[in-house]
Amino acid sequence: MTEQQTESLLSIRNLHTQFDTKAGIVRAVDGVDIEIPAGKTVGLVGESGCGNSMTAMSVMGLVSRPGKVTEGEILFHGEDLLTLSAKERRQLCGNRISIIFQEPMTSLNPVETVGKQVREAILIHNKKEIGKEEAKEKVLTLFRQVGIPDPERRFRSYPHQLSGGLRQRVMIAMAMACRPDLLIADEPTTALDVTIEAQILWLMKQLQKEQGTSILMITHNLGVVAEICDYVYVMYAGQVVEYADVHELFRNPLHPYTRGLIQSLPKMQSGGERLYNIKGMVPDLLKLPKGCRFAPRCEATCETCVAQEPVLTDCGGGHLVRCCRMKEGGET
Repeated sequence: MTEQQTESLLSIRNLHTQFDTKAGIVRAVDGVDIEIPAGKTVGLVGESGCGNSMTAMSVMGLVSRPGKVTEGEILFHGEDLLTLSAKERRQLCGNRISIIFQEPMTSLNPVETVGKQVREAILIHNKKEIGKEEAKEKVLTLFRQVGIPDPERRFRSYPHQLSGGLRQRVMIAMAMACRPDLLIADEPTTALDVTIEAQILWLMKQLQKEQGTSILMITHNLGVVAEICDYVYVMYAGQVVEYADVHELFRNPLHPYTRGLIQSLPKMQSGGERLYNIKGMVPDLLKLPKGCRFAPRCEATCETCVAQEPVLTDCGGGHLVRCCRMKEGGET
């Protein structure tokens, strides 16, 4: 067990989440292992349909029928969340574990003021310790901390009266209201312009520094990963295909999929050249290819790749890769 694992706040072990459909079983999360150390930020990256968001939904207990977690453990402070009752899970999520969803306009109640919604989140988890007026003052303090101007007026505003940046700040305030141990941020900056994105990332880092919160950052944006993350997991077709600390991943990406993602980033010195793109698409989870799931899109496919399903291999220093071309300690 590595030093990171011994200090983990959240340990996801062999997680399987599937959907039983008329067409067959969709294995959205297929044997995923993730460790989130206390006080650190872990990135979870990959294209849409790779299982990133479904992993977060599994942690929060938000997988709805016909989906279900069929196997694995989700250990939070050593306690398996999958063994808790629905009531115990609700008391924990939103309190010690919070989530920021991708689009705040669909996450906020359109017929309630944003102030009341954040206040409700505080009251639900602190009924005996705090009254409505005290909760309101706490909301106003949170609004100031996340940079919402004129918090008294914004408290009385409805979601449609706020800009995208302000709505996202409200969601962050709601997520941080109960000082969670773990904050899951699912594409929190996708709908924002680059200026607001930078402000939101700075804000999340400040809140983490002040409160010691661990963050699971789910994003397609590798620039965000480089800016805020300590460790990175790369997912593809429901599986983790690479893991490393953020500096190692960008310095020495080993999996062809990770290399493709990094190559597709625009470069200042490109001189107008076309951006690199990974050919093909994420496979249909009902019709997964034999062997390596990335093989049909890989530029370095060999016979072994098509015939044999790879396993995560430690290539040195805790850098894990799921590739048939890798062996212990490095590339074959």
